[in-house]
Amino acid sequence: VKFANRINLPFLAINRGHGSVSALGTFKYGVLIKLDNLTSIDIAADGESAVLGGGVYSDLLLATLAKKNKVAGYAGLMGDNILEMDVVTANGSEITVSESSNPDLYWAMRGAGQNFGIVTKFRYRIFEYPNGQDIFHATYHFTEDQLEILFEHLNGLINNGTLPRDVNAYVVLRSKPLISPRPVFVYHFYYFGTSEQALPYTQTILSLNPISISNATFPYKDVSHRSFQASIGDPTCAAGISTKTRFPVGVKSYNVSTNRKIYDLFEDMITAHPALTTSFVQFEAFPMQAVKAVDPASTAYAHRHDDILVFVSPLYPFALLIPQATQKKYYNYHMLTHPRSHQGILHAVSSVPSQRSHSHKIRSSSAAAFRPRRFADAIECLFKLRQWR
Repeated sequence: VKFANRINLPFLAINRGHGSVSALGTFKYGVLIKLDNLTSIDIAADGESAVLGGGVYSDLLLATLAKKNKVAGYAGLMGDNILEMDVVTANGSEITVSESSNPDLYWAMRGAGQNFGIVTKFRYRIFEYPNGQDIFHATYHFTEDQLEILFEHLNGLINNGTLPRDVNAYVVLRSKPLISPRPVFVYHFYYFGTSEQALPYTQTILSLNPISISNATFPYKDVSHRSFQASIGDPTCAAGISTKTRFPVGVKSYNVSTNRKIYDLFEDMITAHPALTTSFVQFEAFPMQAVKAVDPASTAYAHRHDDILVFVSPLYPFALLIPQATQKKYYNYHMLTHPRSHQGILHAVSSVPSQRSHSHKIRSSSAAAFRPRRFADAIECLFKLRQWR
């Protein structure tokens, strides 16, 4: 930081790159400060907290804590569970931020956004596993004619922010043509425990007559990969995935008639713009008891009264936007720098849509002449192409 200031260059700290704020793309000709090597995890003797390096990521944290029968993030907001931080400020000073040291920053850094400083280490509250280390995950699909009964059920389950502490329930509106020609609601139900313990909830969901069901029980430490394909090495976390920023709207309960209008707008959007077919709308609900137990004035987070979050995530494939000449330019560069990658780069986008009705359009594009060695390579190449362009 001091070096960047001395030569008058901007700087940006990055951990794993899970950022979709468009302003990140404006950072050029500066100093990138990577925190990847700051991955220490030291569990306190009392087992109530752990000191984490600024480069720790969720897979690493959950796997390490599981060895001690501990878990992170079980109750409350992430910011609520931060007890102390070592921070490098914009002028290169090293300070401690906590309730007793720089309390104004401690208030602000837990809810008022980014750019207050670079966190190199922090002490984080951890928990005992509540019902063993397994989590039960069930996925149910509902068609548009079941919209009303689905969200009425969810309103009853959430019940003004009293969703049971071991339950997580969220719904994704998305296109799944192998299940239905029209967009469907994918209901993800999680229970911190076994399928038997979850029966009082799953039997109620089954009474709503979902059109398809799948479920699995697995260690919670694997939840990112098993549920979302969002772990290190998974396509969802590959560099360069194109998504617009998802700022949610917070509500107290679902307005069923409004959700019907959202459905109609979403269907109209992906029908008029097939390249957006992999986009989705997410309706999230979490147990809120620990969130609401915190004094609202103690942090900068201003939305403790919101029991539900709703956001739209438009997704589109890069290759449809990249000229063939640019593809060939980077292909030649890639073959020189990656000689073992004899299969080329760019057929990745045909793997992105799951929709048969539109995938043929992507395969017939100019990108079809190239084939990736692996999906992650192709995504990396697409990201660099975007910069070259």
